[in-house]
Amino acid sequence: MMKQRDAEIEFEQDENKEEPKMTTVVTETRIINSLNTKDTTLALKKLSEIRQTGTVTLYLVRHGERLDEVRGNTFRENCGEQWYNPPLTEVGKTQAYNTAIYLKTILKKLPPILHVSPLSRTVQTAAEIANCLNSSIELVPGLAHCAAAFSSGNVLLQQSSFLSESDIVALCPSIKLVEYEWIDTDTFIDCIIRLCLLSGANSEVVCITHREAMRNLSKSHLCTSGKSIHSTPYCCVAKFTYNLETKTFESHGIISNYKEIYP
Repeated sequence: MMKQRDAEIEFEQDENKEEPKMTTVVTETRIINSLNTKDTTLALKKLSEIRQTGTVTLYLVRHGERLDEVRGNTFRENCGEQWYNPPLTEVGKTQAYNTAIYLKTILKKLPPILHVSPLSRTVQTAAEIANCLNSSIELVPGLAHCAAAFSSGNVLLQQSSFLSESDIVALCPSIKLVEYEWIDTDTFIDCIIRLCLLSGANSEVVCITHREAMRNLSKSHLCTSGKSIHSTPYCCVAKFTYNLETKTFESHGIISNYKEIYP
């Protein structure tokens, strides 16, 4: 489901009526298209230079309970090379469902797409939420970059480090995957900014990711105000606001988690 887009070429004529010359159109659409290349940072810089005003509301949702953190589990004994990719437990699936019910109460409208780290636990969490919200799922490798296995360099952020699409469908039969761009040069922060820029003013972006995402973003130099995040229970929801003009975030902290809604 990888995207491939054609560049836009336009002919223009200068003021002196010389022969037409072929030039590249530097438009927002073209810059967005260039995000399909490996030069993500340059494309992001160009996109951010397009003047936008307003804010984007960003919700980061942590995955549910993971099997390898349950006492007495044998996951590490049988996982092979995928030691960093444990699935959800049944409790984790219930947590995800409860969080979906909560999201319904705070979102202005149901999101057509959830942006998801392509690891088993986040995909399974997203599948439970998507079923409840009637959303599709976009796999976003940059949302996994913050996870300890990748940020430490122990695992490379490359397509072979993740489940294949057929494996994902086998894991979550009801999942609805949309086309996605496999950008393995994305950092987590670049990824989040890209999603906010593409979404535009007065929009809401929902990402299913990892505990490090909330902590790191709240402590980033780009997060200039609000609450620093430390405790991140399973399936908690963190809220941020991204200012399209100042290119900065505000942290509203952990706004709720399933334990508070369903004690």
